[in-house]
Amino acid sequence: MKKCLRRLLSVVVFCSLFTAGASVFSAEPDSFVFETEHLKYVLGSDGTVRGFVDKRDGRNCLKENQTHHFCLLQKTAGRSDDFADHGVHAGFHSHGSGKEKVSFVSNRLEKKGDHYVVSFSDPNSQAQHPVQLTLDIRAEAHGIAIKVVSVAGDDFFSIEMARSVMAATDDGADPFAGTVMPLTINVTALEFCGRSQRLGGVVYRKLGYDNAGLAVLGAPASILRDEMKAIAAGFRKGEMPVHAAGGPFALDDPRTRGTYIITSTPIRRGEVQSWCAHLSRFGVDQVYFHQGRPFRQGDFVFNKEYYPNGISDFREVSRDFNKHGITTGILTYAHFVHQNSRFVTPVPHKDLDVMRVFTLAGDLDEKATFVPVGESTAEVSNIVGFSITNSVVLRIGDELMVFESASDHAPHGFTHCRRGAYGTKAVSHKKGAVVGHVTQRYGLFCSRPGSDLVREISRETARAYNEGGFGMIYLDALDGTSALTEHREYVPYYDAFFINEILKYTQTVPVMDYCFLWYPMSRVGEWDCPRRGFQQYFDRHVDTLKRLSDRYYLPGQFGWLALCPSASESLSAFQCPPMHVEDTRYLAAKALGHDYGLSFLDVSLGQTQPLAFKNGAILADYIRLRREKSVSQSILDQLKTPGAHFVLQRHGEDPNCWDFHEADYQYAVAFFPTSDSMTDLATPIVVPNRFQAARPAIRIENRYSAEDYETASSVELIRLDETQPVGNMTTRIFDPAIDLRGHLAMGLWVRGDNGGQKINVRVESPIQYVSGHNDHFIDVDFSGWRYFSLIEAENGTRPPVEWPKPCGSYLDEYREIVHYEHVSEINLMIVGDPKNLRFRTLKAVPIRKYDLIDPSFVLEGREFLFKGAIASGHYMGWEGGETASVCNHTGQEVGRMKLVGDVPALSKGENRLTFSCGRNVNTSARARIVFGLIGDKLKDR
Repeated sequence: MKKCLRRLLSVVVFCSLFTAGASVFSAEPDSFVFETEHLKYVLGSDGTVRGFVDKRDGRNCLKENQTHHFCLLQKTAGRSDDFADHGVHAGFHSHGSGKEKVSFVSNRLEKKGDHYVVSFSDPNSQAQHPVQLTLDIRAEAHGIAIKVVSVAGDDFFSIEMARSVMAATDDGADPFAGTVMPLTINVTALEFCGRSQRLGGVVYRKLGYDNAGLAVLGAPASILRDEMKAIAAGFRKGEMPVHAAGGPFALDDPRTRGTYIITSTPIRRGEVQSWCAHLSRFGVDQVYFHQGRPFRQGDFVFNKEYYPNGISDFREVSRDFNKHGITTGILTYAHFVHQNSRFVTPVPHKDLDVMRVFTLAGDLDEKATFVPVGESTAEVSNIVGFSITNSVVLRIGDELMVFESASDHAPHGFTHCRRGAYGTKAVSHKKGAVVGHVTQRYGLFCSRPGSDLVREISRETARAYNEGGFGMIYLDALDGTSALTEHREYVPYYDAFFINEILKYTQTVPVMDYCFLWYPMSRVGEWDCPRRGFQQYFDRHVDTLKRLSDRYYLPGQFGWLALCPSASESLSAFQCPPMHVEDTRYLAAKALGHDYGLSFLDVSLGQTQPLAFKNGAILADYIRLRREKSVSQSILDQLKTPGAHFVLQRHGEDPNCWDFHEADYQYAVAFFPTSDSMTDLATPIVVPNRFQAARPAIRIENRYSAEDYETASSVELIRLDETQPVGNMTTRIFDPAIDLRGHLAMGLWVRGDNGGQKINVRVESPIQYVSGHNDHFIDVDFSGWRYFSLIEAENGTRPPVEWPKPCGSYLDEYREIVHYEHVSEINLMIVGDPKNLRFRTLKAVPIRKYDLIDPSFVLEGREFLFKGAIASGHYMGWEGGETASVCNHTGQEVGRMKLVGDVPALSKGENRLTFSCGRNVNTSARARIVFGLIGDKLKDR
């Protein structure tokens, strides 16, 4: 294989003209044709790609009605959204120069001796650009090798080569696929390798382009991975970030299909057996140890309290896990550096990154607390946070200091500085010394991309991996590279540089996660765990995984997941509702159907909540079936159906006796306004059943209430004039942020026109608190004035709508919460024509808690009730038997309710019931009622 790659870059294949039959692609006389066993690649003398031809049938697979320029020269860095991002970075904010790009396209391709010379022109004016690119282009068994020989001129930011766009392919039996594989580390593919749509590779002048090379591949999809494996197998260790469990090889390693957890708990050797028994309840066979408590990020010193002999003690922990069939992994924060590491204290490393530099405006003794500088500090902020790239740390020489604020009036400088910070020594400094504003992100110091410090951290990562007996490496926080580079386009190069340095020194083949590069990637698609809107989130995740996993030949990873995501709620189920059984079953069915792995965050021994155990037991059965590959493809295909629910039913104790049934969940909402009546509150509900008659499972979720709109303690959020129309978005910014912890609900009067508009009242808090937003929805399906209490967050509970202010990321919508002690923004948004709508002032009011008492149902004259009470934020669940369980948001049982009467079967079709209850406080009562229905057994089709 190694000889094969060397031939790819050295063997000359003479170009010949090829004339095809009338029904297939025909090369023009001024073309250059390169052929492999499967692909005919045709370049025109006008600098275009004319053919990407499937040799099975002669079909040209390029997108039609489009000019495919073979090369593109870009003079300046483009906007960040010009950089290909296929969902791997989903959830993270983009970084980029924000400049308009200035591009020139290839307009001539000439053969000169053994090489090909590319010229460029302005696509509008046709004016020639002085840069010329000389390439070596050769056909090989597995691809067309293209190598940069030289570039005449330096007036460019980047050059893209082998560019083309593939036509959309149908889901035929074996579609023709094309891709570009980088052959050197200084080439970035425009798209992941695999069944790519956008072909090409790019080099950057600043990063170097000497001997830069790539390979163009085309083959039937069933063969393409073998073609890519043949090329990747030819690299020598250290040439490229390639290993035998990543990229084209990932599907061959069974470890890439494992189920892992992430824990920050330092586990002692004597605890391993208990951990293994615990993890078996969740189907887990891999454990990642998160940087922090087990070991220190950067220099990887292991916690002496748990591992007195350092990493050698931890190696014994890994060995004991391995004996139980569990692989251990090291989860690092990539190239970031802990403040207590040897790279910071007592002498900071020369390559710690700085955001900006100043000049010391006067001599500074070792006791001074004001640091004068000669430049403006207007751009300096003292706002710091986990996901903000900033710090309040200065560096002068080998001293670090922490400042309180920056003074941008004369004299410019930094005030109230704490000298000799982070174990460095306070010393005097001379006027003119460089003052660096040190970069921090994720609470850690940053290493300068491509520096010696990055190399050292890479080697320390490999050392810890080797000596700790690990089998996996998770490069968490690698997305932070984009916050450190001058241009976001450079990120893949610097990531490749870092990962390649690690792989140079690893002694065994690691599974590598979250590395953003196709070659070393062992699994693809990890997103951070949702805490609301679960089923909508899962559908969005599946859609992304289908694009990533299937097209790029990588195992899909459906994590991360918290099995009790509501556990951290300070107020039960207010922002983060429990992940109920239908959510978990939906997740399990989609993961099994698509063959995606799972990973969990909240199942560490001694810290697992009751709801996590319940959800974990459901998922463990599906994980076992996936490992055993015992489900027919026909059943798996049915489980994939978006929106469809299924239940796995086991018969008796035999683990091999099971089947899948269709399922359905019907939701009803009961609302009772404040009134003199405390009991016998009643409302009709309709429950459709598309299955045969059967008794349902029932869940009653008691919600919160709110103080009246006119309460004296209300807080005005947005003042609105009920006589005037509003626009599609009305915003109020609070600076400084306000504290609404005592006013978690909102009240809003709306005059509707039955126009079908959608209203969203969104609450936000600042990004430095790792915040999201809370949405509260109103459908204008009414006329006249109506009052709305807006209480619990409703993110992800409605079909997606393009609101005037879009979500920043999926994290904002599904994961991060609002910190109500720091509310910074309220948005009233309307989709649809707002001109006939009217509003009264939006107010914040306190919430009220109450008990829902003795809920009952009447169906066709037959009554049944559950005797007892459900507190606000709690829920009652009944799945059969004489009693129902009442649980809080963590799944902890807090009471039982006795069933009085019999729960009847719900007939096929519509079932009209009356729901009744009482309350212990004279406030409005709100409840959501869920009916779970099980239908026919799934059959092979």
